[in-house]
Amino acid sequence: MDALDRLGRDYDGIIREWKHITREIGADLVCLDNETLFDSRKF
Repeated sequence: MDALDRLGRDYDGIIREWKHITREIGADLVCLDNETLFDSRKF
């Protein structure tokens, strides 16, 4: 994804979507806008 705010309208929505995608679906997410902070492959 280009920017983290594309996942939701507010902080809670973004966190909820991040957890759903990474934990329930099992996919990795990398935010190209700030890859050093938002890369689920590191966790």
